[in-house]
Amino acid sequence: MLHGRTGELRALDLLLSDAQTSRGGALIVRGAAGAGKTALLDHAARAARAAGMQVVRATALECESAIPFAGLSQILPLTLDASLSNSDRFSVGLAVLALLRQVAAGRSLVCVVDDAHWLDPASAEALSFAALRLDTAPVALLLASPADHPWTGSTRELILAPLDEADGAALLAERAPGLVPIMKRCVIAAAEGNPLALVEFARNVSTRPGVGRPQRKTITVRPEIAGRFLRPVRELPRETVMAMLICAAADVCPLPGFADLRGEAGDLAALQAAAERFGISLSSLSLAEHAGLVGLNRTGVKFTHPLVRMAVYQSACAADRMRAHRALAAVLPPASAVFHLAAAATGPDGATADFLERLAGGLRSRALAGEALEEAARLTSEPAARARRLLAAAAAAFDIGPARATAMTAGAWMAEAAPHGQPAGGLDDPVEALLQAGDDQSASILASALVAECRDRDMPGRLPYALHGLSSALRQMGDHQAAEAAAHEGLAVAREVAQPHQEARLSAILAWLAAARGEAVPIGDEMTPLAVWTAALLDLSLGRHGAALERLLAGPLHVLATPDLVEAAVRAGNPAVGREPLERFEEWAAGTCRAAPAGLALRSRALLATDAHHAVKLYSAAAELLGVRPYEQARTALLHGEALRRARHPTQARQHLRTAHSVFTELGAHPWAERARAELLATGVADPVEAGSLLTPQEHRVVRLAAGGAGNREIAAQLGISPRTVANHLYKAFPKLGVASRNELGQTFLRGERSAPASPKSTPRSRSCPGGGPGDLESIV
Repeated sequence: MLHGRTGELRALDLLLSDAQTSRGGALIVRGAAGAGKTALLDHAARAARAAGMQVVRATALECESAIPFAGLSQILPLTLDASLSNSDRFSVGLAVLALLRQVAAGRSLVCVVDDAHWLDPASAEALSFAALRLDTAPVALLLASPADHPWTGSTRELILAPLDEADGAALLAERAPGLVPIMKRCVIAAAEGNPLALVEFARNVSTRPGVGRPQRKTITVRPEIAGRFLRPVRELPRETVMAMLICAAADVCPLPGFADLRGEAGDLAALQAAAERFGISLSSLSLAEHAGLVGLNRTGVKFTHPLVRMAVYQSACAADRMRAHRALAAVLPPASAVFHLAAAATGPDGATADFLERLAGGLRSRALAGEALEEAARLTSEPAARARRLLAAAAAAFDIGPARATAMTAGAWMAEAAPHGQPAGGLDDPVEALLQAGDDQSASILASALVAECRDRDMPGRLPYALHGLSSALRQMGDHQAAEAAAHEGLAVAREVAQPHQEARLSAILAWLAAARGEAVPIGDEMTPLAVWTAALLDLSLGRHGAALERLLAGPLHVLATPDLVEAAVRAGNPAVGREPLERFEEWAAGTCRAAPAGLALRSRALLATDAHHAVKLYSAAAELLGVRPYEQARTALLHGEALRRARHPTQARQHLRTAHSVFTELGAHPWAERARAELLATGVADPVEAGSLLTPQEHRVVRLAAGGAGNREIAAQLGISPRTVANHLYKAFPKLGVASRNELGQTFLRGERSAPASPKSTPRSRSCPGGGPGDLESIV
């Protein structure tokens, strides 16, 4: 989807429709690099082909811009006569117009030329001549060129303006759905409405909050993209490039939330003072201005493209970047200078950290205070002080999302507790903090260490607590069997040592695991987030979607229950109520920087997608991120298969639905397996449970061997029949099983056989076997 280009798309559609009625014309799309010119040309080409029009495309090349008619040779199917190249421009233009009309005589024609500013002059003049005379021809000429390159002639222009904030946010929601709001605002501000910059900055943003020592959030550009914008910069003298670096550094703030507070750094007087510390003058920027890279006025310096600014900053060596930040810090008031000192720091910096902490104390915004304190912690070397600042940052960060806060809380525990094994700042459940931050792997490692320590030191009183953390981590990691074993052990020990509180907590985990299988286990009247989630999950497993939705909306809501809330909302026919909770979950998932939460967020986003093709892509991406989590993978496969079936792709749907049915069956999640089975039947295949019992005894033996990988001759030798008889048995068995090839036998026959009943309940729908008739056995042999 092309966000913010509704008017432009209408203009393109009108150009194409006019050409189809012999009212042709020309249009040149102009805009900055990355504004979306090529995307619009691609849209027009697809729309033209869909309408049955001819499409010829060309991309002008700088290296061919001096070769006469190089551009035209990519468009016209006929070789220009050698004598024509020596003709006057009028004759050449007429010849090109005639050729275009000739090509379009049978079917209307669209000529698409990208990078038209690199067309050789002869081609450009000829196309410009023809463009003015297409009003009675079934020909549309569509060109793209940068905004700062004039086009020959008076062709109608379509100028691409920067995207506004709303359209930029919509593009980010599509291309970077996991980006946390504070970084989203930063990306939108830095990109200045340029679509390419938005996508690049979002793709290369790093927001990972480190454990123990947080990492700074940064925006970068891929080297290949930066290289494109650095070409004119490399031709400038070093003094000019260093002046550009100072201006770029003034626009870079290590704390995104403070981007709006850096105002004085961009002041012309401050920039000049910083440049003088380098021994240079801002007057050297005149060469950059002449090259179209920056613009100067009385108040400051502005880069003409956000990717030029980022490329200049990123391509500079670390030493030069730090020098630029230190120079800016030296000429700015302390409240602004501190951020440049932080950007220049390569390690702990006590003075800057202290200043950031004092600054945080005077800020009204708790979110900004949290950012300042987190940066202060990054610059702090002493573990206790770092832990204290992280805990203070965590308390403030709850205003911008619990995931970030819990990550910093867990980091505080590890920062101070790691050396001597005691929690910092009164934090008594670091495993739970890590789980809330989405770091189930670290939680599992820490919980396993605690369990081992309890066993080694013979501490039965602490073992239920440690086993609760381990079972929680294993459950969140998707290892339900191991989680159940740990919970059962912890429950037994809790009863032995009379710890009713731990007994209740461990019973709650066992109840959730049972609910995931569709089994009802008493959970008491406790209204904890896990208890609410457990009851809702049981409802969802048993198809009571409305009841599940009501429970989850009433809350309290466990963060990981959000995907179930979204699914319940969609299945209950009320998807709108799932949108806001999903946005909060996406923010949490992005803050964890973990694949599995991102996968759950994508699966939920797919459920709310209105476009089936987009939903299928999201399900595929979700499955890749979820990793080895059988239950969640099976639920994703079920939803993926359902979406494919609704989109009328039954063959692709069966693969996912068979996977879901098999995994649910192995997990003992029978209501979920039954749902997958019903979806499989809806695609036209035989019942995976009953299929095996529909075969004759001999067919059963043949299919079993074929499903195990045996060839026809091998089967014939084992059963004492001919290979052709084997092929006939397979031909008859395939429709009964609802398969079309040997590859599907293992997925359908053997899996269904594991749970096949003694006798069939119904006759499944039959499918014709590939090949058309009994005599055509090539696909079976």
